Amino acid sequence: MTLRTKLLATTSAVLIATTGALYADGHATHPVTGEKLASDQSFTYRDLDESPSIDPGLAEDQAGGDILRDLFEGLYNQDAAGNLAPGVALNHTVSDDNLTYTFTLRDNAMWSNGDPVTAGDFEYAWKRAASPELASPYSWFIEIMALENASEVISGDFDTSELGVTAIDDTTLEVRLTQPLPYFPLMLTHFTTFPVPQGTIEEHGTDWTKPGNMVSNGAYILTEHVPQERLVRERNEMYWDNENTILEKVTSLVINDENVALTRYLAGELDRTHVPALPVPSPVRRIP
Repeated sequence: MTLRTKLLATTSAVLIATTGALYADGHATHPVTGEKLASDQSFTYRDLDESPSIDPGLAEDQAGGDILRDLFEGLYNQDAAGNLAPGVALNHTVSDDNLTYTFTLRDNAMWSNGDPVTAGDFEYAWKRAASPELASPYSWFIEIMALENASEVISGDFDTSELGVTAIDDTTLEVRLTQPLPYFPLMLTHFTTFPVPQGTIEEHGTDWTKPGNMVSNGAYILTEHVPQERLVRERNEMYWDNENTILEKVTSLVINDENVALTRYLAGELDRTHVPALPVPSPVRRIP
């Protein structure tokens, strides 16, 4: 899969797909449609509030999920039509009883610090998300994935080493389920299943998600984060499909008032916002 496919399913790409031709100045063309693109490939949009976390294991809101899909990449992605598309995983096989999945990972996936993304990064991320120590608000997602021993690990009855996910080698990940789930591969597009860098987390602790500390494997890296104001991510030169990345920078601004957001949109400060709801008049009761 190329990033152009992934981007069409993300917040940042919908706009470029529809406005690239409108603001074209001939500096570049879209790799799929051939439309001329603007020289300024940045996208700024409004979020209602600050996301509780941009740690894949602790995130719990849609806005945070949009940010994480720019910063990280899981085993699979979804294209513009919602179909499964390769991410870090190129493909997978399933056992005859549909309980064991074996994923083959690409060997050119890199973290933003140049380290390779391995099957061990996924094993660590999933076991971390299921651990009572992390207390992930989305640990229930690990449970409904039907991973072997998930309930017992989350409750603390079993050690995380008992969770049904194992890195066979750097590019082979084995996942064991307790029941067949025909939609299981689609579940792997959720941010809770994204890999996380163990070394970076162990070095920085809870500060690992701050600019300058965060190491990610998606199309973008975190370059600025002012809580309750803005979060900026810029092109990740180490991303395996960087040559097909279109947008150079994506910025989300926290604007609590939708009327203020609309005013800033009309002033050209935002590329996307929500349209304020019109007031609904109170019903008038007629007296006979």
